[in-house]
This record gives sequence, structure tokens and C-alpha cells, in this order.
Amino acid sequence: MAVANTVNSHANTLSAAMIGAFTPAITTECGAGDDAKMRRLAGRASKFGLVLSLLFLLPLALELREVIHLWLKEPPPFTVGLCYLMMLDLLGNTATTGQGTTITAKGRIAAFQLALGLTCFLALPLAWCFAAAGCNVYAVGASVAFVSMVHVGVRLWFARRQAGMGVRDWLFRTIAPVAIAAAVAGAIGLLPRLAMEASIWRVGITTALAEAVFLPLVWWLVLDAEERAFTLTRLRRYMGGRAGAS
Repeated sequence: MAVANTVNSHANTLSAAMIGAFTPAITTECGAGDDAKMRRLAGRASKFGLVLSLLFLLPLALELREVIHLWLKEPPPFTVGLCYLMMLDLLGNTATTGQGTTITAKGRIAAFQLALGLTCFLALPLAWCFAAAGCNVYAVGASVAFVSMVHVGVRLWFARRQAGMGVRDWLFRTIAPVAIAAAVAGAIGLLPRLAMEASIWRVGITTALAEAVFLPLVWWLVLDAEERAFTLTRLRRYMGGRAGAS
């Protein structure tokens, strides 16, 4: 679990930074009473967070076993499976981060936090039940991933009730296009496995192929015109800041 959480922590770095940039804007629009703009920003926070997480997780998932062996040489048993389950936990959290930020901005968080807290306790009895039934260590990771999916439902329900954020809009504007882009890039990224043995070279080629397909698909399929303009503006600021620093 420690290894799996370390992998998640590294994969979440860029996503967390981008989400942090959205939070003040979402709070500002909520305070100004512009709920329509707040919902758009929250939707973008979830979309960008999911895309940036997959930017790392997608190639890693395709070559996880080899990466873990290259990193740890002799990894503990069950490490790879637990990493996959923790990846699911991370994706669930990032896919609804905009909803969570919106609920917090609205200020009515008592019931929301209570629901999250109570469902967190589900992981322990679930893991105990699995263990009592003779399941292996994966039961712990499965319990955490299940609770994460419950949290997705909790955030969606409260965001819909308190901020009018539709679940269907989230599914069709965020989840569906990102899932299609990830599935196509993942399928292309698997091609090196047909011709190469596991090695650091295959990891590199798999990563290059997956990203070369994923990024253009995200640009044209996942992002709308306004989001592409937003991305270009951020990139220009970043490059300008780098040039000024040098």
C-alpha cells in the first residue's frame, strides 16, 4: 500500500497544481453569485484534473509491472495489483474534484462532510469481511477503491442538489470523451508488447506512443474551443515566465 500510495502521489502532482489554480476562481464566482460561470469552471477543473492524471497514469498502467520491477527490483507481493486499485481511487477523486470544490465554495458542507466521513468507515468493515471470507491483500485495495467510487456518487449528488451541476452533463462532457481518448491511446500503447520483450526500452516506446495519441485526442476531442484557448494562454504565460527567468 505504501508503494501504491507513492505512485499515486507522484501521478497526482501536476493535476493537483492545476486544480489549485481553479479553486480561487470557483470560489470568486460563487461569491459573486454567477452560478453558471462557477459550474463551467468546476466542470473544467474536473476535466483538466482527469486529463493530467491520465497523462501519467495511462502509460504507467500499460507498463506498470515492468516499471515496478525496474524501480524496486524485488517488489513486495501484490504491489502491482494494489497500484492499479489505488489508480482507480485517484481517478475517482480527480474526476469529481470540481464538484467537491463547488460544494465547499457554497459553504453548506456539514451534511457533505458527514456523508464523506461516514462512507470512509466502510473501508474497514469491507476489508474485514473480505479477509474473513478468505480473500487476499487485494481486498484492502478493493475496499478503498469501492469507497472512492461511493465518494464520487456523494459529490455528484451534493453538487447537483446545491449547485445545479448535472450528472448527465458531467458524463457526456468529461467522462465519455476522456474515456474514449484514453481507450484509443491505451490500445495503441499496447502495440509494442506484440513485438518486444519487457525492458526499459519498451517502457519508453509505450510511453511515447500512448502520449503521442492521447494528447492530440484530448486537444480535439476532449477540450472545447474555449478550453483550448485557455490552455494556450496558460502555456504562453508559462513559457514567458521561463524565458524571463532565464
